[in-house]
Amino acid sequence: MNWALPWAGALAIAVVLPLVAHLWSRRQPTLRPFSTLRFLRASSPVARRLQRVQDWPLLALRAAIVLLIVAAAAGPTVVTAGRLDAWRSRLHRVIVVETSAAANARSVVGEWQRTASSSEVLTAAAPMQALADASARATVAARESRTEIALAWSGRATALPPRALDAVPGHVGLRFAPIDAPARPAVAVPLSVAAAPGDAAVAARLRETATRLASRSEVAVRVNLPGSPSPDAAAAPATSGAAMLLDALATDPRIREAAERSRPDARSVRMPAAARLLAADAQGRPLLAGWAEGNRVELLLAATPGSPLALWSVLVASEALARPEVEQVPMTWSAADLARLTRDGKPPTANTLPAGLDTRWCWALALLLLVGEQWWRRGARDSREPAVEARDAA
Repeated sequence: MNWALPWAGALAIAVVLPLVAHLWSRRQPTLRPFSTLRFLRASSPVARRLQRVQDWPLLALRAAIVLLIVAAAAGPTVVTAGRLDAWRSRLHRVIVVETSAAANARSVVGEWQRTASSSEVLTAAAPMQALADASARATVAARESRTEIALAWSGRATALPPRALDAVPGHVGLRFAPIDAPARPAVAVPLSVAAAPGDAAVAARLRETATRLASRSEVAVRVNLPGSPSPDAAAAPATSGAAMLLDALATDPRIREAAERSRPDARSVRMPAAARLLAADAQGRPLLAGWAEGNRVELLLAATPGSPLALWSVLVASEALARPEVEQVPMTWSAADLARLTRDGKPPTANTLPAGLDTRWCWALALLLLVGEQWWRRGARDSREPAVEARDAA
């Protein structure tokens, strides 16, 4: 049996009230002729009031009324096999779909909808954004049936951290389906290397390295080696992608490490005033600068073309192009984690099972016994009145 308000059981102490009422009730005095009272001692008032219980059935009836009222206040539900089967036979599923995986998740969502008695679909950029709403909807539906939250997403932990599932109640089930997001169309590597005629071989090697890297960004990058015509920093406003890429280059520690192993080029390199210093040698001399111009990032190399910094500037630029959002390698959910967190909802601990009318039955039975107690008292009073009248007449 489940109790909606177990603390209400403490009110059962009120069952002593009918007992106290019976012990303190006064008996009707009877008149008896007696010669004299001079040799009798006066009885104590308490002794006159405290009598033994004479009407046990009425006391039991009143105690049962108190216990039924207390039980009804505690909200009982008798858990039977039939009720659990009826609860399990109905399933309400709240389906959360990640926007990027919605196209590939249609078959999974359709299967989830077919195998549930009722369902609703929520779409969000990241599943954790809709998790609170899904939990609230599932909790409301749990009053009538078994509930479950089903998540179809890309499988990335950044979109659905495991800790976010701690807030899902235990009576709500969890089901997962990692969906492969549609592949982003590949674009040509928008990275070029500008070099002086004498550095053509170095520039060709750098271009070949950049070509082998898969890039999916529309932001163009040009690396200007020493001796190449260095464009001035233009005043064209930078796009968000170009500004983000420049920030990624400025914060990459590999560029600073490569600068420590590089040396300045002997040729004079003029750094534009609006350029952003990205790397310098131990003496503070600039080795790499950059600026964003519209949807292009210009990198100006002041180190020797064969130095580590020249190679790293191209590699890091290409990697940043492949990840314009500048995020670390995304962690994906493992099959073991999915199996560990997949669960069925626990049976409810409140009076929410089908046909859970036990609380109402307690109230109805308490009311019926209360009517019976009133009828009992009225019948006892009616039977006493003729005896009193006959005694008074005598």
